[in-house]
Amino acid sequence: MKISNLPPTGAVSAYGEVAKRNQVSRTSFQSVDKAEFSDSARVFSTALRALKQIPDVRSAKVEEIAAQIAGGTYQTDSRAVADKMLGSLTLGK
Repeated sequence: MKISNLPPTGAVSAYGEVAKRNQVSRTSFQSVDKAEFSDSARVFSTALRALKQIPDVRSAKVEEIAAQIAGGTYQTDSRAVADKMLGSLTLGK
């Protein structure tokens, strides 16, 4: 069996050399990604970190009210509660 139309052996080795050069040149031109943040972003990030350190619950206030409820001395101002409830409804519109 005879196989014809094969490229000369030199063409195959020349292709290999070109492929090696391309591989070297690709690795030598790689760049490093870089991100820069504005001053506003830095200030926001600092404020956000500080905010995350503040507890969500005012423990002293909760303990004070819990003690008043347990002692039967806790009283609410129903008018103030209603005003706040209605105020939150109107602000949402």
